[in-house]
Amino acid sequence: GIHIALMGDPTLRLHPVALGERSGEVTMHANAYPDSSSLLKMTDRHKELWPKTRNERPIIVPVRTLDSLRSELGAGPFFVKLDVQGYELHVLRGAESLLENTSVIMAEVLFEPLYEGQADFPAVWDFLRQRGFRFTEFIGECRLPPHGELAFADAIFRRAETPDIRA
Repeated sequence: GIHIALMGDPTLRLHPVALGERSGEVTMHANAYPDSSSLLKMTDRHKELWPKTRNERPIIVPVRTLDSLRSELGAGPFFVKLDVQGYELHVLRGAESLLENTSVIMAEVLFEPLYEGQADFPAVWDFLRQRGFRFTEFIGECRLPPHGELAFADAIFRRAETPDIRA
């Protein structure tokens, strides 16, 4: 995994916790296909689209806010990458202070009802717009046959005053 590739990096600190809008403990729906594990319960639509994700089991995990980790993360400015299976808005709500010193956010956003209680793209966009971010583009899109509707994508949000570094 990624932690093996980064193991010699002295700047790397792993925090074996879930992220959310408040600290404590939470039930995680661990999936046989780990990329689909989430703090939110999977919908039947998700299981229909990706049958290998049908088997899940609940486990209790510690949850922290990004703001509670801020002192361990340094001064910033930060690039925040979120891929938390529909829980992105919860994580962002627990990062109000950190977002003040964040330049760019890459967040997976959903267009299909894949998790119960998930935040969709308009909700994430609205939350970030209210905090001075603008939507820039989608990358890594997953589209569904037969017409190519978006299921999910990574959305890039840039703080309004952050320069565009694309060549």
